[in-house]
Amino acid sequence: MDSLYNILISHFKTQIKVGRHYGVSRQAVSRWKVVGVPEEYATLAHLTPDIPYTYDPSHYGRDEKALGLNLVKPTDDQMITSEEIANDKPVHSEAA
Repeated sequence: MDSLYNILISHFKTQIKVGRHYGVSRQAVSRWKVVGVPEEYATLAHLTPDIPYTYDPSHYGRDEKALGLNLVKPTDDQMITSEEIANDKPVHSEAA
């Protein structure tokens, strides 16, 4: 099984592009090769339908049952688009 680091490099092609996608430096991405991809980015990779990675809590010392997660990879049609977000009604009222 490929490590998440290798999956991300295969998908984005370079450490720079991985870093841009996640808002981190190329140096941070380079470090992931040695120490592993941090859990927050693994979760984001899981939630991105076109990245072939499914989050496994045990890789991060977590108990799957205790977390109560649905670990099924989302599909493109399950994702909320930026257009849907932009057209959504505000949740909070604006200050007077």
